Amino acid sequence: MQFPKLTPLQSRFAASLLASAFLLLLYYTLANPTFAYAADVDSILPSDHNHPIIFDIDDLLTDSIDHEALDDPYEPEFSLFDRSIAGRAAAGVTALANNDAQQMNIEIGDIQYYVFTKEELASNLSAATPGLPSAVERRDEKVELRMDLKKRQSDDDDDDDVTIPGGSRTLYITLNTCLQPSSNSSGFSTIPPQLELYVSNSADLQKPGPDADSSKQTVVNVTGGYALYTLDADDDVYIGLAAPNTTIFSGIWNYQLAGSIDSPFASLDSATNLYFVDSDSQTALLVTNDTTQAEENSTVYQEWMNMTPPFSMFASNQNDSSILGVQNSYCGLKNYAQIFATVGDNVAGEVSMTNRGLGNKPKEQFYIKSLNRSSTYYGFLAMTGNSTASGNGIVGGGGKVWQAMNFTTKEGMLYYLTLAPAPTFQY
Repeated sequence: MQFPKLTPLQSRFAASLLASAFLLLLYYTLANPTFAYAADVDSILPSDHNHPIIFDIDDLLTDSIDHEALDDPYEPEFSLFDRSIAGRAAAGVTALANNDAQQMNIEIGDIQYYVFTKEELASNLSAATPGLPSAVERRDEKVELRMDLKKRQSDDDDDDDVTIPGGSRTLYITLNTCLQPSSNSSGFSTIPPQLELYVSNSADLQKPGPDADSSKQTVVNVTGGYALYTLDADDDVYIGLAAPNTTIFSGIWNYQLAGSIDSPFASLDSATNLYFVDSDSQTALLVTNDTTQAEENSTVYQEWMNMTPPFSMFASNQNDSSILGVQNSYCGLKNYAQIFATVGDNVAGEVSMTNRGLGNKPKEQFYIKSLNRSSTYYGFLAMTGNSTASGNGIVGGGGKVWQAMNFTTKEGMLYYLTLAPAPTFQY
């Protein structure tokens, strides 16, 4: 198809028309703001109110800090953030929850940090689990006084959210050593050093330890792998756990650290509550103290006699020193004791309830097997958890240990040494 030929006059007119149209289009483009922004938009528009302006919360917090005082802990001075949310805990500090033990390894010379926050202190007390028919434990007097105060206050408080006068709360901090380093020399029986426990309730000392200000922290005595520290607090409580330096031992410590506002997560009783009856060359018979002084026809008496035996027993030959250093720790004895007699396990021993002996009161008996002749043993009464439940989230879930007693096996065999059968009651 051929296009028509234009005369010179027509060609000049067409060119002028196209030029005018282009100029009009250029003018319209420059005059219209929408097209101008579409052509070139700046990445930062502080003066353009047609676009939303977004600020980074980290930038806002950074701008509010005095950069000449960065060595001091940051404390926000505006009411938007509470201290419990911003700037509260130092880096490298692990938060503890109520009745939730942290089980960790720690290397020789290391230190680890924890905090029990004021939110956990102010939380509701945990629900109690079913207990024993009657109390048999004898607590530390100071702990007993605190527990008695909480019980009396709880009787007057419908929601069991108990605090002591002054708005503070009682906190029980417990430490159990589960594993400890071994000697570098064969035959070297020195006991490994104990872990070191430090506690601070000062916001100025969030990492207590061996090199920290002694006036702002408490050094808690750790004995036989166990420690209990009780304090009243209304703010964050900081904990440092240090493993001492040593060159004659190698390996790690393993521990359980717990905080509770209810009662000690793990317990140690200074009484033995375990008595030797008799032995032969391979077995021994031991019993607990009477669990109740109730009369035989009483409900409590019958409940004790018919319940699943609540106690366990650890035993170790005194020639074996591996338990020394963890002898007050339930998890330590569980790892190092040679014998663990508990209900349902008849290999190490047999356990049952009985009323044999003077007064015919309920007690638990242990028939321990696989012993060596003419040998002296340590015997420990113990309780898994609180006797009815154990583990994290349970009040007293870390178990209980009584002080050690001693018993010795005989040279020969006694064929009459057996468990006494438990009587059957009719309800």
